[in-house]
Amino acid sequence: MSDAIDWPRLVRLALINTVLWWVLSGGGWGFGVVAVALATALGLAMPAAEPVRYSLLGALRFAEYFLRQSILGGIDVAYRAFAPSLPLVLSWQHYPLRLRGAPARTLFINAISLLPGTLSAELRGDIVLVHGLTPESLQELATLETRVGGLFGQTLEENPS
Repeated sequence: MSDAIDWPRLVRLALINTVLWWVLSGGGWGFGVVAVALATALGLAMPAAEPVRYSLLGALRFAEYFLRQSILGGIDVAYRAFAPSLPLVLSWQHYPLRLRGAPARTLFINAISLLPGTLSAELRGDIVLVHGLTPESLQELATLETRVGGLFGQTLEENPS
């Protein structure tokens, strides 16, 4: 391990931790200075993550898609909750991941669970087990994965064969 201080990383971590403390605590700085210093020191002690490439256009497309799907899915789930005549056909699907890299895969797996009607239940290797309230709720997985891929600068087919 090198004794040289990575000043850009130190400053970046200190700024991120300061902003996080300010947002989460409402600006109470009595203990905040110590907390920020400790969090920054711990961050420096951990190995640096691989650089992640992001696409601004991909981020905008993902945000639009995720917001639209969240609203539509939420309306659908609420409607099903208040209209018992609508069937729930609980479904499971083993979905093979096409995304590369832990950050992209982590966002995809978490986004599955944030969309109404779906839940990522298990990850084994390159396969994620997904639960859906209806078979239709699982049809959007490839589109979601493509949008997450776009956010990370990865080009994926919309409908894999």
